[in-house]
Amino acid sequence: MQFNFNQKIIQNFSRSVKKEWMDSNKKGAYSASTIIGLNARREHGLFVVPTGHNRWTTTLAKLEESIFVENKLYEISTNRYVDAVFPHGYQYLYKFEINPFPKFSFQIEDRFIRKTVLLLENQNILLVRYELRNQGRSVKMVIKPFLAVRDNHSILAETQGLNTDSYLGQGWVRWEPKLGMPSLYMYFNRGEYIPTTLWYHNFFYEQDKDRYQKQLEDLFNPGFFQVELAPYETLDFFISAEELNPNTLDFESQYRQELLTRKKAQPEEQDTIQFIEDLKNNFKRVIPFPDPNQTMKTLPISRLDESSSTRDLLFSLFGLLCPEMEPLLFKFLVRTLVEKLNGGLLPSRYLQKETKLSYKSADLSLWLINIVYLYFKNSKKDLDFLEDEIFNPLKEIIDSYQKGTLSNIYADKDHLIFSGNKAISASWIPLKNKEGEALRYGKLLEVNGLWYSAVRGMEALATRLGKKRLANKYGKLADNVKRSFEAKFIADNEDSFYDFINHERKNKEFRINQLIPLAVPFSPVGLDFGRKVLDRIQQELITSYGVRSLSPQEASFGKFSKRRVTRKTVDYYNGAIWPWATLFYAQAYVRFTPPQQFKNNRAFWNDFSDLFQLTSEGLLGFIPEVVYQNEEALQGGMPDFLPAEAMILWADFILFRREQEVSASE
Repeated sequence: MQFNFNQKIIQNFSRSVKKEWMDSNKKGAYSASTIIGLNARREHGLFVVPTGHNRWTTTLAKLEESIFVENKLYEISTNRYVDAVFPHGYQYLYKFEINPFPKFSFQIEDRFIRKTVLLLENQNILLVRYELRNQGRSVKMVIKPFLAVRDNHSILAETQGLNTDSYLGQGWVRWEPKLGMPSLYMYFNRGEYIPTTLWYHNFFYEQDKDRYQKQLEDLFNPGFFQVELAPYETLDFFISAEELNPNTLDFESQYRQELLTRKKAQPEEQDTIQFIEDLKNNFKRVIPFPDPNQTMKTLPISRLDESSSTRDLLFSLFGLLCPEMEPLLFKFLVRTLVEKLNGGLLPSRYLQKETKLSYKSADLSLWLINIVYLYFKNSKKDLDFLEDEIFNPLKEIIDSYQKGTLSNIYADKDHLIFSGNKAISASWIPLKNKEGEALRYGKLLEVNGLWYSAVRGMEALATRLGKKRLANKYGKLADNVKRSFEAKFIADNEDSFYDFINHERKNKEFRINQLIPLAVPFSPVGLDFGRKVLDRIQQELITSYGVRSLSPQEASFGKFSKRRVTRKTVDYYNGAIWPWATLFYAQAYVRFTPPQQFKNNRAFWNDFSDLFQLTSEGLLGFIPEVVYQNEEALQGGMPDFLPAEAMILWADFILFRREQEVSASE
């Protein structure tokens, strides 16, 4: 993705400090900050490396730069402390761009200096270049590295026992500040390094205010680099957690190679929808190699927020269904998930220790079956993988739901799934009343839509494996589920479903769940009724940013303030907009829109122009987890929400495929 911000935007501090950038690679490392170089959240850092399942260590928080022009000092960095912003280096920053790497352009008197940050795609190595870009006087630079040496979701305080030594070699320096944390190497092509032992106190992280109790951090400065740059000279750094061969470190060569790699990822056809291609390239860059020995053995749902939600991982799998993605990783992750099954259920969080796994969500295992079905629907191979490794675990899911399992999940006499009770929320919308009792329990709309489709999907998979008796069994069960679903869930007004049904009531709230029976691979309702529901969804739930979680016409619709909305806040489920759920709408749209009214994928996405405009606000190039509106559209949840990219990519694929089908039939 390409971005270019001029001096007018940059020097509007309240605006520019909210624009963040992040560059990440396939090995799991990332580099992130704001467009003015101020770290606004604890997860920001110039060099953050993977250290395990969804874990990262911030080694180098930032570089602090000072410029001397004929002995006059200019501080070009920007920090926010607890009581002040200092220095005000953003005042010298006249341009920030990503094209395709982050570049900061400064003007100090008549001197023009550019800083380039480049994270290699296939190696956890960060390159930083400072370049004096015009004729005239030379400048002296002082660069101070600020070390954090901590988990990227924690913060550092000045502490005893930190190894403050700097280990110097010819053109390099190494730090090993804390046992058990990665080392940090910095290789430099000119100048000298002078050790010191300094702490800088009370860095304030504005973005942490609604996220963590503490927002202040102390950072360690082990020394500084100093160099004099003549016109067109450069100061180059190679930064790594491992020792490198200095003879192979060539900035120009690495820059050209990385530029070529990223250009190859750009669309060749002029008619391609650019924002979809940009999301696709972003998604590809953060997908780790399917190497059993790699550090990252799962998809990074978010680097800037902690998440080991199984549902997030399942929704991220949609991106791996696209034809050009890597099937080895898809299969690896499916294996990982089926190993976690207990009583036919998947745990709510998949990376916790076995003793802490919680099995209470009724939808997760059913999502898994539906996604696996989609994989094999679009794949002509891997039948050995299906038959030898995962078919029996999927069969176990169906058996467990029929017999009854944890969280009061069982098939009732009408073959529909009952789940939870007042004390147990098995729903993906975990709303509670003032007494702490679950509001949504019983026969949940989304669960039973998924249940029907999962059973029908198992019928198709069994048929493909030649298991005729089992396929016949699943076919009869699916027929029974369909009859009961249509009899029980179609509301009296005949333009919506009941949201849930239990012994006390039939709830008619018009939620995002209305989409699920229309969006699953096998819908339990016919075209006429499906189109009526879709029409109402388009009127009440669809916005230019995505899908509302609840209709504004409902009494419980949220009263949104500027307080940050996350899935831990009730308004997340009561009217906030979920951009990632656009996939569900696209799936329903593809199935229930008559061919003569079907829009091609470009026209479809034109209706979501504001969704893609989000990539120019907040975290540049990324779709946030949630959007909520009062006077303006605000971003909440995880700013780098991988399922959003994954699900939009799959939505575009099925729209394109449907467009081809409609064209072929004309």
